[in-house]
Amino acid sequence: MKNFIKIILLMDISLLLLIGCSSKEQEKTIDNFINKLLSVKTYEDVTFGEDLDKYEEESKTNFGEYFTENGFDTLMANTIIRFYYTVINENNVKDITDIKIVKAKESENDTYTNYEFIYYEYEVSYKLKSDDKSIDMTDYMVFKVMKDNTSIIDEVSIFKEKSSIFIEYLNSKDYQIN
Repeated sequence: MKNFIKIILLMDISLLLLIGCSSKEQEKTIDNFINKLLSVKTYEDVTFGEDLDKYEEESKTNFGEYFTENGFDTLMANTIIRFYYTVINENNVKDITDIKIVKAKESENDTYTNYEFIYYEYEVSYKLKSDDKSIDMTDYMVFKVMKDNTSIIDEVSIFKEKSSIFIEYLNSKDYQIN
């Protein structure tokens, strides 16, 4: 009987460790995506507006590893990459510094079409630096991440009303033309 209890306790501890590691992997995927999104190098050779198929291919090369197929399609449809590309290029940003990624909220156990997801809300602050100015930015993002071993993002969105990137994008020449 004592051995049975020990085995059950060991299984419970193993399960808790596995769940904790899985959550850390999901957060690591999100952090890696955000850091890639906030890298000037990511946008150096992007050909947005010239050839949309090529732009999608370049975006998939840069961000595809973090997303499910549906998640990547949603990323492209939400034009999140375009916001960052436009603001970085129009402000002649040379570097993005002081990046702080803070997980604000996590909610689990949301079942949808036979998959389990975890929702994360993040507050991301950073500075856009060009030769002559620095712009303080804060963005608010929501991620839906698959709760299995893949730790792949299924959806990302930005709170447009509160996020600096969207406000800067609205003031951009690109937005004014469209």
